[in-house]
Amino acid sequence: MKIERLEGWRGPIIRTNFIPPKGFSALNFCGMLFIRKDYNIKRINAKTLNHESIHSEQMKEMGYIFFYILYVIEWFIKMILLFSSDKAYAALASEQEAYKNDNDFTYLENRKRWKWLKKVFSLNYKYRPKYNR
Repeated sequence: MKIERLEGWRGPIIRTNFIPPKGFSALNFCGMLFIRKDYNIKRINAKTLNHESIHSEQMKEMGYIFFYILYVIEWFIKMILLFSSDKAYAALASEQEAYKNDNDFTYLENRKRWKWLKKVFSLNYKYRPKYNR
């Protein structure tokens, strides 16, 4: 495990062999950004950092533990209803907000707190580009 810093990210960046799962460039856990050791860190761009920063704001407003409890429960229920773990992931309220706004680099300045929770009951998964991460 190696800890690094990256311009545009406030917290530590931790390089590991197994987090995040293959197919994802980064995973935000309590404000720490995990990146696989075999992933070229130079490919982490402003859009990815903005996406993960949106998640950090969601975590702060809910409380880290409650954010992850909701994340897992919501994913599990949507996985059953959509018959797909990928679609369930893309339909998560937190991911919907992050994917929809990760190209808007001023979004966090004007973001309305708690608004993303309205999508908890939605099964829409259209905002996730297929090969974005």
